[in-house]
Amino acid sequence: MRSGCMMAAVVLACTATAATAQQMMQGPGPGGQVNASKRVEEIKIGRMTEALKLDEKTAAKFIPAVTTLDDQRRTLMGERRQHLFELRKQLEAQRPDEGKLAAILEKLRKNEQDQMATRDKEHAAAKAHLTVEQQARYVIFQMEFNREVRGIIDDMRGGRGPGKGPGRGPGGGAEMGPGMGGGRPGSPPGPAGTGQN
Repeated sequence: MRSGCMMAAVVLACTATAATAQQMMQGPGPGGQVNASKRVEEIKIGRMTEALKLDEKTAAKFIPAVTTLDDQRRTLMGERRQHLFELRKQLEAQRPDEGKLAAILEKLRKNEQDQMATRDKEHAAAKAHLTVEQQARYVIFQMEFNREVRGIIDDMRGGRGPGKGPGRGPGGGAEMGPGMGGGRPGSPPGPAGTGQN
């Protein structure tokens, strides 16, 4: 698979179900990666709206809030991967520069704080706009959605079957702490940052 196609596949894997990703990964064409990203975001929103049983008024307030936070989370995970790359590069040098290492470590600490702040905002948005039942449905939706994503990413990394990848829970899904979002920021980086991220 060419690098462009693989990048598109990773984008899809982060937001789409296995069936949807397989359908949409066929020949993205010019600008396909951007269009695919928009399309799978629409699919995710549609599934979330149905799972949470959102009415029009609630959806108009809650969905933009969590979509913005999702964008912020993806940006932060991308930055974290870059920091880790720079950290490894420094450690591979014959004489690692301690000043540069300290600066990168500080960036990683700040990034982790920002990710946790984003997660806190997600909790606050859910509490502000959703009923208690809808908050519970949101937790389950996120857990199941991330499980599907993890399965796709595991397959892309080596064709492991469901429940066989590293970091998966007893039920075959990705191990996640309580709450919402894409996992704690301390976990190993993967495509699109399912640290899931």
